[in-house]
Amino acid sequence: VNTTATINRLENKVAKQELHNARVDKLFQELKKAERVDIAFLVDCTGSMSSYINETKTVIHKITDKISKRFQNFQIRFAFVGYRDHEDGADRVTVFQFSSKADDFRSFVNKVAAKGGGDQCEDVFGGLEQALKLEWEHTTRIIFHVRILKQKIQFVLKISIKTNQSNK
Repeated sequence: VNTTATINRLENKVAKQELHNARVDKLFQELKKAERVDIAFLVDCTGSMSSYINETKTVIHKITDKISKRFQNFQIRFAFVGYRDHEDGADRVTVFQFSSKADDFRSFVNKVAAKGGGDQCEDVFGGLEQALKLEWEHTTRIIFHVRILKQKIQFVLKISIKTNQSNK
C-alpha cells in the first residue's frame, strides 16, 4: 500500500469538500443579504440521466426544503428547466415558471422523467435560453445546473445579484 498516494487522495478529497463547503457557505451568506430570491434548476433530462433522475429529484427537494426552512421569512420562488436532445422535438425543453408555491414546484419535479435522446447532443444552450426567458423578478438570482459528468451527478451553482432595479 502506497501511503503517500493514499494521503494525497485524502488531502484532495478534503480540499474538494472544503471548496464545496465554502461555496455553500457563500450561497447562504448571499441569501442572508437578500430577502427576495429566485432559484432555478437547469437539469439534463436526457435518456442518459435515467439512472440518476430520481437521485437528482431527491437532491433538488433537499435543497429547496433546506433553503425554505432556513430562510422562512424570505420571498423565495423556484423554477425548473429540463433539457433533452435536439432530436426530441417538442419534448426537448420542459419548463416550470417561477412560483412561490413549494408544493406545486415539488409536484412538477416529481413528474419529470429522463427520456429521449440518441446520438445527438443534448440541447444545453436551448435549456439555458429557456432559463434566461424565465420571469426573473428578484434581485438575487441563483441557477443550479444539474448534469452528468464522468458517471456522477454534478450540481453547478451560479449566483447573480442584480445591483440595479431593472427586472431583466
